[in-house]
Amino acid sequence: MDRARGGQTRGSVAVATAAASAVAMVAVGVIGLAFLAGRTRDAIMLHGFTGLDRSSIDPAIRDLALSVNPVPFACVGLALVGVCLAQRRPWRAATVAALLIGSGGTAQILKRLLAFPREPSFGDGFRPEDIGWPSGHAAAVTALAIAAVIVAPPAWRGLVALGAGGYAVALGFATLALTWHYPSEVLGGILLAGIWGAAGLAVLARVEGPGPDAPALTPPDWVVGWGTVGAVGAAAIAYAAAGSDPIPVGDRSAMALCAFAIAMTTLGLLLTTIAAAPPDDAPEGHGDSRHPQPRPDLAARDNRHHGDLARSPGDPARRRPTASGRARHRR
Repeated sequence: MDRARGGQTRGSVAVATAAASAVAMVAVGVIGLAFLAGRTRDAIMLHGFTGLDRSSIDPAIRDLALSVNPVPFACVGLALVGVCLAQRRPWRAATVAALLIGSGGTAQILKRLLAFPREPSFGDGFRPEDIGWPSGHAAAVTALAIAAVIVAPPAWRGLVALGAGGYAVALGFATLALTWHYPSEVLGGILLAGIWGAAGLAVLARVEGPGPDAPALTPPDWVVGWGTVGAVGAAAIAYAAAGSDPIPVGDRSAMALCAFAIAMTTLGLLLTTIAAAPPDDAPEGHGDSRHPQPRPDLAARDNRHHGDLARSPGDPARRRPTASGRARHRR
């Protein structure tokens, strides 16, 4: 993971990710809320996702969906911040705290502003449209996944990205299976966390490590490969589960494509986090490194200077007689 992205820097990757996430989030919100076709497709896809909820695994699905409730979310968040503080990295701790609090707080504000009855609706009884857009669960779990990658040592970030990303996708699917959210709400929550995470990395690149102009790292190929395989597998599972609901094949395919988009969006955000996250050998400050290396020209000059000082007065090189001294000696 020490290869650099050609022509890309940590700061540029973070800024581009934040901008792309913001544009995508607005697009998903407009399509899923403002247009009848988008609302209709959202409701149909939600019917398909309910096939994931089976009576034999319903308790496990509920426990998974509730694992980012305020208390466990706060405990994990405080643990991540505590790790940064223990490593004497206050800027990284502040970034993680801002990511977790900002994404969750923004989700709650938007949910209250955008909570309104949908037409068409998913069905009678408990209505997910009363919860509002976007999904706070998806925003919280994605923010935790991004924060975990930032805090992890560079050598472990790929493995952490796969594990945390798989957990985030599974939790998003659980909220859909339980009809707590529409698919567009889950996508919106993921992208909201992506905005906060990328914005935090852009700031962190300026205050910690070698600076925003340092080359961005390329995520390991095995992380990209296994993450893509996992996304395809998640889409296949969703497609197969939708077979228990009487929805057309075309709508099942759209639901599987949505499941793939949820998984790949999560993976993409974690990959850009690996690329833009600060290296562990960079302390707080602007462009300093923990073990600064001297300039080659100054190092050579210092070595010559220290070599001269190291010679003792009795060193033959220091006692070599001059030409006039040798003449006096002969006389």
